[in-house]
Amino acid sequence: MFLRSRTKNDHGREVGRWVRSTCFSRVGIATPQRAIDHPGCTALLHQFRFGPELCRLANDVIYHVLRDAGELPEVRASASTEIVLVDVSTVPDLAQR
Repeated sequence: MFLRSRTKNDHGREVGRWVRSTCFSRVGIATPQRAIDHPGCTALLHQFRFGPELCRLANDVIYHVLRDAGELPEVRASASTEIVLVDVSTVPDLAQR
């Protein structure tokens, strides 16, 4: 995110290719629905390892289509998962880019 925000006004070809691209856009997948519809792509639609909070975070940030596996018949839902953010901005050695 840092690099993207610093280059938002740079419209150079290489910046677009390497900084603004995602693992999906690099192979021509621009939306979650295109991933679902693409014959060469298997889309992750249900997540199994984490609780609803982490699923919600993943949807808010990139996926937008994930559903909790607990909705599937005969699947045991994972327990709730904590999300822990560690701010190292006050530790100079760790905060260096």
